[in-house]
Amino acid sequence: MPTAREELPDFREAFSLFDDRGDDKIPKHLFGEVVRALGLNPNEAQIKGTVQNLKTDRISFEEFMPLYDSLAKKKDNNMTEEELIEGESPLSRDVLIDTAMN
Repeated sequence: MPTAREELPDFREAFSLFDDRGDDKIPKHLFGEVVRALGLNPNEAQIKGTVQNLKTDRISFEEFMPLYDSLAKKKDNNMTEEELIEGESPLSRDVLIDTAMN
């Protein structure tokens, strides 16, 4: 599996999609959306804990990557294969099918 650093061009491109001013920065309140778009699934407490000490309302890509890396290392973001399989129940598939059909 490639590391975040190996995927740097893809990460930079995704990051730039959230840059609403063209200043190569994202609003701090969108940090969670960006990391989720890049494949992580932190909860709100993890996101707030990661950005709470930032003294600015905007985050540059250079500031973003270490924050992303710190979240990526947390166990809660990395589900094991067993956890993924356990999460797939017939009920969840049925709900997804019903939702897709309606």
